[in-house]
Amino acid sequence: MFNTLVNFLVAYSIFTHQLSTPRGFYWLSARFEISLLIQAMIMIVVQMLLLDSSLKYRNFSSSGSGAQRDLNKPFAGTQELDSRWARPYNFWQWRSARPYWTFVAYYTITLMALQLLMGWSSWFSAMQGYIALSVEATLPLPQILANERAQSCKGFRLSVLANWLLGDAMKMTYFFLAASPIPWAFKICGLFQSACDAYLGIQYWRYGAGKIGDPIQDTMVREESVELSDKWKPAKDLRYQ
Repeated sequence: MFNTLVNFLVAYSIFTHQLSTPRGFYWLSARFEISLLIQAMIMIVVQMLLLDSSLKYRNFSSSGSGAQRDLNKPFAGTQELDSRWARPYNFWQWRSARPYWTFVAYYTITLMALQLLMGWSSWFSAMQGYIALSVEATLPLPQILANERAQSCKGFRLSVLANWLLGDAMKMTYFFLAASPIPWAFKICGLFQSACDAYLGIQYWRYGAGKIGDPIQDTMVREESVELSDKWKPAKDLRYQ
């Protein structure tokens, strides 16, 4: 499961970085609570460290096999899974580390240029904030769809769900009861994300961690079992042959 975790971290880092960076530029126009800006800045630093660490641990030789080969490509496992995640120009599925950092640099420079050219516009500021926060609010949707397809929440820890729901409760309390005004973009997108997390709770109550119904996921489990059985298979004793 290590390769699956590393691939998830590599993919997750791009989403959180792309969301936190525009939020930082959004503060230049909206001037919302400084605590929310600090949160965004800390998130950027943490995700860059996470990306760097994840790339180091998945940068193995392409001539490897099994889990070693899979670490070279995010979401690698089966042919069906690879085709499902096929992206134009293999976006965020590159084999070397350099394209990742090149994209992050170009993305940040582009945001800076847009801020210099259009930061004075109120509609641009509002659009920037709503896009960044609305995409963040939809992050639970892939997990919801995966649970519905598999009719199971296997692999999704109850402790993670509890932390998400507790965070949503604290976040909504802060957004609506803060002494200083919080932009409605935070409130609307926060409510949507809280609803998604609540539905994840309903899914966990309905399905639990039962049998996986997704054939692709079943295939990945079987492949990992075969790899483990081969790894621990005792060597043949040739003395009696």
